Amino acid sequence: MNMVRAGEAGGVLDSVLEKLGEFQETTKELRDHIFSAMIYPTILVLTGGFSVVLLITFVLPRFTVIFNDLGASLPLPTQILLTFSNGLKTYWWAALVLIAAIWFAFKSYVRSDAGRYRWDGLKLRLAGDVIRKLETARFCRTLGTLLRSGVSLLQA
Repeated sequence: MNMVRAGEAGGVLDSVLEKLGEFQETTKELRDHIFSAMIYPTILVLTGGFSVVLLITFVLPRFTVIFNDLGASLPLPTQILLTFSNGLKTYWWAALVLIAAIWFAFKSYVRSDAGRYRWDGLKLRLAGDVIRKLETARFCRTLGTLLRSGVSLLQA
């Protein structure tokens, strides 16, 4: 809005609107690029999670039969993992309900004011440098557009 106001005041509204259109296009391209870059890690996480569940629920119990046939005792970590596997096989529905409840609680918390503040703070800590660079580039691009269009520095 401030660019449009400054363009109106400086009499260069047409070039300001052109630059705003270019800015919207580059913003959409960046958003699309980030989205496509995040598809591969998402697929890897989902595939890895599915593989772990498959190993715990189907493959590991088969090794138990082999160890029992040999008469060997299972190590404690393997026994714990087998207990977890049996629990997951028996109460898989409870695991799904628990995951859904955690997701719902997280979404509800993020929608609250305190939750939004803390979630934004976490995102800033994780991606603060990238956000700072993007906003600096946006500021410089806007300022350059206004100065090239003949708007005074103070008004720009």
